[in-house]
Amino acid sequence: MRVLAVYELTSEEQTLPSAIAYVHRARRLLEGLTRQGANVEEVFLGDWRNTSFQALRMLAYPRLRRLAREYDCVYAAGTVSGAAASLARRAMKTPCIFDMHGYRATEMYFLYRQERGLRAYLRYPAAILSQKLAEKWIDKILVVSESARRILLQRGVKEQKLALIRNGVDLQRFSPVQLPPMPPVRFGYAGSMVEWQGIPILIEGIERFLKSNPDTPVHFDMMGFTQTEADQRLQKAIQQRLGSKVSLYAVMPQDQAIQRLQACHWLLITAHPESAYWKPDAFPTKFAEYLALKRPIIHMRAYESADLTQQYQCGLVCEPTPQGVADALAEAIRLPNPALEAQAERGRQLIEEHFDYRKIQNLFFKEVEQLTRI
Repeated sequence: MRVLAVYELTSEEQTLPSAIAYVHRARRLLEGLTRQGANVEEVFLGDWRNTSFQALRMLAYPRLRRLAREYDCVYAAGTVSGAAASLARRAMKTPCIFDMHGYRATEMYFLYRQERGLRAYLRYPAAILSQKLAEKWIDKILVVSESARRILLQRGVKEQKLALIRNGVDLQRFSPVQLPPMPPVRFGYAGSMVEWQGIPILIEGIERFLKSNPDTPVHFDMMGFTQTEADQRLQKAIQQRLGSKVSLYAVMPQDQAIQRLQACHWLLITAHPESAYWKPDAFPTKFAEYLALKRPIIHMRAYESADLTQQYQCGLVCEPTPQGVADALAEAIRLPNPALEAQAERGRQLIEEHFDYRKIQNLFFKEVEQLTRI
């Protein structure tokens, strides 16, 4: 079996922070195909049509169509590459898979709100067009959540075109360790610092909690600051507001981040209320990674991952408001060690059962195998 993996980036852009998550997911899924004996090759649309307006890269589809005829299947890792594969599919027999991962149009809308300007505004309708094209002629669409599946069904996508392939985790790399001694109780966050991730809500919630519990021995570790002006300003503001109760770290290699997360008792998943409303299809990658470390989580109410947190009782779910965060932190510090350990154990069991990348890779292989046999 020969599989062509298509990225909408240039080969250099794959290392950008905005691209790392979905490129990582793509390569983990493709590793499963390779393990089963498939021959996987990668191409980057941006190297063919190197324009900074990313949506235009879908216009490289004629070249993609010519190349794809030499393969048994095309895997498009993203919305723009999905649109290109869909356009190419109209005049070729090679089946195509679009890995949706997330609804790109909403991401472009939030980016516009942050940057403003005509160029940022144009990305939004371009993303909507890319999404519609990616859905149109593609053979199979991969989604990361049940809510994404429901949304696509409501938009008229046929059920047989959809497959639930979750964001998984390498259980050997994200290995569980015992809870560290207390006090202090340590809370950890790792990820993007952009506004629509709910970071301002988190900071104000921590500040309220500390004012109400000034003598409680707690500490907060936040990882993921970049060298952008916005992140540097935010880092300075957080340090001024939370003082010695917080340690702030730049983006770091994954192994180092895992070690810092393992030193915490609770791990935090944030969400802005608007993001939760406009992106119900999302499913945070860190959900599986946090729980694989055998740590309970505090999850702002958003996405299917918050529902699973409640269903499996592997953490606390709070409202995405400063007071909601403050109340959850107060509840967390009152829980005795046996309760923490029980939540952590249930979380690890959930991940072993449903989010192990080896199992997810096998599901993906079956989808590809079925398409190539049709």
